[in-house]
Amino acid sequence: MKKLIRALAILLTAMLLFAALPALADVILEPNSSFYEKHGEECYYRDPARYGPRGEEGLAIYDEPDGKQKATVDKGDSFYVEWFYASEDGTEWGYIERAVLEGWFKIEESARYYDHNDFYAEYGKECYKDTDEGHDIKAAVLYDYPCGTVKFDGWLNDSGENVTFSSVYKDEKGREWGFIGYYYGHWDGWICIDDPENASLLEEIRLLDPITGERIDPNEVLATHVCVGTQTPGESTKTAVARQTISPEKTDVINLRDNEGGSKLWTVIGVVAGAVILSALALIVFFKKPAKKE
Repeated sequence: MKKLIRALAILLTAMLLFAALPALADVILEPNSSFYEKHGEECYYRDPARYGPRGEEGLAIYDEPDGKQKATVDKGDSFYVEWFYASEDGTEWGYIERAVLEGWFKIEESARYYDHNDFYAEYGKECYKDTDEGHDIKAAVLYDYPCGTVKFDGWLNDSGENVTFSSVYKDEKGREWGFIGYYYGHWDGWICIDDPENASLLEEIRLLDPITGERIDPNEVLATHVCVGTQTPGESTKTAVARQTISPEKTDVINLRDNEGGSKLWTVIGVVAGAVILSALALIVFFKKPAKKE
């Protein structure tokens, strides 16, 4: 009976541990911005979307909405944005945060890269259901949209099971593409079922006006070099953009400045640490030799 109880204790703590680990991994930090600290309730979160400067002058970055300009992002660069703010006059601002730069920019002065949501809006009626048996794909390149820009080069399927896509699309060359939502840390992208590890299937870079949603000329955004990723000598912008490997994770938002009850991030860490400690104690108790009776 005691052995059964000990075994159940180990099983319970192991379940706590594995349940807590994804919570720690799948988090998005809120902006590390003094403006956000004061106006956090007025800011809003969206699924990550990729933006870039529009025009030869680049994109002005401000210390805060309607504040002072502090930097400029050069034409040809791009970055993911997930936090936004709308000022009183209706101007929408996006937040950029990098190792050497953080600040706010006017959405109307930028360009947005076409993504999976735009593709569904345009081609959703041409998509169809995947086969029940799925596909034996162990590694793949994740695209923003079929024949589009690369979202992540290095997607792995470690589950040991076939991959079943939520939707399938056939391009003009007869190749099938499968859409995959959140899956082992990566989300919302397309995989070429017929050529899953090919990172050179880009045929068209699509860019949109972030306000009207209309297509814009890529020459307004792309430069002769690409700042995100590394463009090798002689490599075209099209090829360089195609192999970019930025991959935002779909996650829950954690407020690091929660004054009511302390930091939620430390709560998550505490849960994981507690599960580890409980597991260790359970193993010690289980394998501890019983004292000899005299």
